[in-house]
Amino acid sequence: MSKKMKREALEKKRALDKAQVVALVTAVSIGVVAGVAVALVVLLRARRKSADTDESGEALFV
Repeated sequence: MSKKMKREALEKKRALDKAQVVALVTAVSIGVVAGVAVALVVLLRARRKSADTDESGEALFV
């Protein structure tokens, strides 16, 4: 292979590697945001008073 072909192949490989890194970072970021959203939903549901408690949070039925 000529130097020009080797250089072009190396440039293509670098571009592909960079695109893969960007895709990985994007996927991890989306996963983190989704995880935080799920955690917030779970925490907010846990704080919500249920229909089986009175105003003070005591259970109506034992």
